Amino acid sequence: MSLTAWLIGDDTESILDDLTASGGHPRAQIWIPLESTTHTSSPQLRRYRSAWAHRTIDGKQWVDFALPADTILETIGAQALAHPKALTYGKALSSDVQTRDGALMAKVPRYFSTLATQWTLEQVGQDPLITRSGRETTCTTVGELDLKSSFRKGRGEPDLVIDHRGPRLLRRDKGRYYNVSGWKEPSRVMTEIRQLPPATPIRCAWCAD
Repeated sequence: MSLTAWLIGDDTESILDDLTASGGHPRAQIWIPLESTTHTSSPQLRRYRSAWAHRTIDGKQWVDFALPADTILETIGAQALAHPKALTYGKALSSDVQTRDGALMAKVPRYFSTLATQWTLEQVGQDPLITRSGRETTCTTVGELDLKSSFRKGRGEPDLVIDHRGPRLLRRDKGRYYNVSGWKEPSRVMTEIRQLPPATPIRCAWCAD
């Protein structure tokens, strides 16, 4: 499966690099506490408590864990790719799980999750961007982009939007974009793009999982 990403602005390729786990091994970059509890007002679940377990794959020891969204938000920031107000699953090599300053910590990717094993700027599968003149392209500017035609629901809308604030991922069954800071309707994402300076570059990239 290929995910279509829109890279908006400068230095967005580095963000996509950090969302890529070459060889299936996410790059460990940020320490995050494993032992935490988040209290909620939900009558079904009064608190989210982190949990973890060990496993071995191809001779390598891994730790699988689930962390409350608030822990991820506080430690990594609003740009982390994790579901808001819920537990989010991750994994780390056992060597990247240590007790530091008395707390059990795991070293995780810069945005908490990775999405792909590789990515390319060469068109794969889906339609490219459409300019105001009707030209199809994989690279243009916000001012030249026909946003409505390019952002077609169910067809052209990108799976991943990356700008200076970081990544947001489309959950297709909900029809909304998310990172740990919350959910956003596609219309709000489009409005944010329209408000960027006209000279802001926008490109398509494709990710393979």
